[in-house]
Amino acid sequence: MNERNNNTEAVKFSSTQLSTESPSPEAVEQLCLICNELDSIGLLAPYEAPAPIGSNGNLSYRKGDTSRFIVTATRLDTKRDLQPDAFVDVDRYELYGTEEMDSTAYFHGQQRPSSESILHWYFYQLYAEINAIIHVHENTELLYSKESRSVWEELGIIETNRYGDAGTVDLPRTVDEVLTNLNEYVVLKDHYPEWDTKHTGTVVFAENLDRARDRIIQVHEGLSEANR
Repeated sequence: MNERNNNTEAVKFSSTQLSTESPSPEAVEQLCLICNELDSIGLLAPYEAPAPIGSNGNLSYRKGDTSRFIVTATRLDTKRDLQPDAFVDVDRYELYGTEEMDSTAYFHGQQRPSSESILHWYFYQLYAEINAIIHVHENTELLYSKESRSVWEELGIIETNRYGDAGTVDLPRTVDEVLTNLNEYVVLKDHYPEWDTKHTGTVVFAENLDRARDRIIQVHEGLSEANR
């Protein structure tokens, strides 16, 4: 299957399906557990009707010492109690230009890769020390409240400079501009779909999934505490 995803606002790249084989249950067990936990505290919130079907955020980890990775699929109506067919094994990306549709994802699985999987691929192929990426959408009001902004430095929160529209292609370079260390908590400035401005995208790059998960939780709890 090789098709242009013009029928959705969520995925703006081409995709070539190499096989319909989903990752094994063992390969996605940890991802499923973390998805359940982050969903329970509102960091992977489903879109509210009448928005397009889907839910915020995406999670992945690197396979071995290559840039190949397993990531959540796109347009999942929820990220709670996921099964293996909700994950995609991304073999590689090919970028042909600077426009969103000038790229192709080559993948194994029954669904298309997450709309932000270009971000994951970019950092896996560029930084060998990054082995896990968790992208969530924090409550915008909580993230940017006066009380929260007062603890950004203490919590190690940094923010990108966005330019262009609210797409996904500029994410890698705008994140790379500000990222200096693993485990930094990066706020993706103005990164939210037009149908859910209540949640702003954030991301953590880490050595493994546990460290990424711990960092996400640490910041969420720190912001919540600051606003009590």
